[in-house]
Amino acid sequence: MSWKNELRKQSGKTIEQFRQLFTPMVERYLNDNIFDENDYTEEKMKELQDEINRGDVLAGMGKYLDIKLSLDDSDGYYVDVEADGREILAIQFDLQGRMRRL
Repeated sequence: MSWKNELRKQSGKTIEQFRQLFTPMVERYLNDNIFDENDYTEEKMKELQDEINRGDVLAGMGKYLDIKLSLDDSDGYYVDVEADGREILAIQFDLQGRMRRL
């Protein structure tokens, strides 16, 4: 099943509606798992990435979409969401715990 079909099945939403729903979901997930500067590490990023890839979090969308976390020591976490080789969402979660779409 493709990610688009899964998205429609779960929510009946367009890609823009998906972005609007998924962004706060990512924000909640990171806020629930990132507590202080000690969580901005490669080890923590790998732990979070593994949960996403298994589909344990974020409504299981890690099974259908390419959701990649990256870490910048001065900027915080970046979350890139791709589907079919095309970026559909990019988010920054900064060191103060603020989210913004890029």
